[in-house]
Amino acid sequence: MLNNYDPNNKEIITLHCIIELLLPLSHIGEVTGNVSNLKTVKLLDIEGVPRSCFAYSGNALRNGILRRVGISHVLTQTGLTVNPDVHHTLFAGGRIDGSTANDMELDNKIRHLMPWLSVLGTAKPVGVFGSKNAQMIQGRINVGAAYLVCYESIRLVASQIPGILPKNVVDAIKKLREFECSQSPLEAIDESKATQWESLKSDIIPMLKKDLRTWTEFLTIDQAIGKDSTEDPNLVKFLASSNPLSIQGDLFSPVEKPKVKVKSDKRITADRLIAAGSKLYSRWDINATKVEIGWIVDTLLQFARFPYLGGKGNRGNGLCKLDFWYQQGETKGHFLSVSTEKQLLSDVAKESHQAYREYLDSWKQYLENTNHQEVRSFLNAAA
Repeated sequence: MLNNYDPNNKEIITLHCIIELLLPLSHIGEVTGNVSNLKTVKLLDIEGVPRSCFAYSGNALRNGILRRVGISHVLTQTGLTVNPDVHHTLFAGGRIDGSTANDMELDNKIRHLMPWLSVLGTAKPVGVFGSKNAQMIQGRINVGAAYLVCYESIRLVASQIPGILPKNVVDAIKKLREFECSQSPLEAIDESKATQWESLKSDIIPMLKKDLRTWTEFLTIDQAIGKDSTEDPNLVKFLASSNPLSIQGDLFSPVEKPKVKVKSDKRITADRLIAAGSKLYSRWDINATKVEIGWIVDTLLQFARFPYLGGKGNRGNGLCKLDFWYQQGETKGHFLSVSTEKQLLSDVAKESHQAYREYLDSWKQYLENTNHQEVRSFLNAAA
């Protein structure tokens, strides 16, 4: 299959990702003193007012799930190790460290031999993949930020995936949109239209605020007190004595030293988190081959083995489940669901995954044939 694989035979598919938090989520935007604050972005609410809202960045989703998990799994399956420059190019997005080129033959070869890198894209440094020039390899997936489903994000969420909202909320937003679309942007709003608009908002907005929650209502705080280990009676026995011994006659006795006030290691930290049970929405737009889409499916299945997002996982944060729904032309439906409990694949996802598995089997054989040294040299890889 590898010899017959055409990396330019692409198809467009949109994945709508719904993230349900099974444990609180940490995604730090800034730290103030001993308090970790969440990352927020500005959104226009249903009234057109700019408001802050929690968002889990698309870059964190793309790198945390696809790049780190997916490429790790590929290298594990193929048994390859790579040098530091290639390692950085694969796992960290690379870097531009010299004059750039636009070598289409190299671009095609990379996409032919590494569909995972074709999906993600990278900045190829000088000398990597046998090319003396640096080069940008454009990715084939756009991963949108995951916005908390709340009052502030309702305009976005309702336009993309209204099925996760209460029916009365969807109907109310539809009324507001229909009124907005009925007004020509080429004409100034007359007094009667302005009055109707204000009347419509006064009826609908209070209901939306009642049925939806602002993003700050999803906040929870995890406060931790770090103890001073030297004051723990169960651990102090492992502490070496700080008093040196002196010889007095035939006896060893400690030399008394003046007591110095030592700064305590006790500390209080507070992390702001998004509460368990909350939902987030992220849109993924893909223009890729069936094999590349299959690699995305394979990566999501690997992610399901340890489905944690964000930081503070060591304190029990970030466990989640993912549900993907797809649109492809006029066709739409369930794509896949992954969690620690189950993995559910649609026929569309299974077909792409099977294409990728066949490609990977051919790829392994390709490495073992007479040209394997050439391929390894291109990948800067060792067995």
